[in-house]
Amino acid sequence: TIPYSPLKITSLRVTGQIIEWMGQPYSGGTPKALTFQVVVKQFARVKLSSGKPFEKVAPGKEHQYKVKLKNEGNAKDDFRIEVTNKKDLEDDGFSVTLEVTQTQLNSMEEQIISINVQTPRDYWSDDYYNIDIKATSLLSGTGTTEYVDYSITTWVRGAYFPGFEPIFSVILLAFVAAGFAAKREPLNGDKKS
Repeated sequence: TIPYSPLKITSLRVTGQIIEWMGQPYSGGTPKALTFQVVVKQFARVKLSSGKPFEKVAPGKEHQYKVKLKNEGNAKDDFRIEVTNKKDLEDDGFSVTLEVTQTQLNSMEEQIISINVQTPRDYWSDDYYNIDIKATSLLSGTGTTEYVDYSITTWVRGAYFPGFEPIFSVILLAFVAAGFAAKREPLNGDKKS
């Protein structure tokens, strides 16, 4: 593990003295000092996290997941974000979109990444799915690729009734109410005296 250190050049002065030689105390040593420069180069480190890594969602519903991306490197860096199992999820009936696929963050800066998901429109479902997210540092010249994988578990449970979305339910209720209102009003030829 690399401890956090900002990108910089610094001078260090090291002083040493021999106090023991081959297991025996040594009193003739005089302190020696050496000064040298240390260059802390840019390094990449990325972190993904979520306050809710497990969600229960009904079939056919849209849900937005929030994942926190943090640049734990020591300088500004660009990151690519992707859902690595997007094709598999789409084959299972999901719709998955990322609001951001690439971003730039300063050292120790965080950004919330939104993932919009619509669950499959199965009539009945009681299945678990993972949404696998990968964030990759695009820092060039380091010779290594720094990335992190993160999974969110989605429990798709419940029943889906096509056409019974909330707006259609309101319209259906309006028609039923209009029908009851029409029954209560007497027709022109049926007036009571």
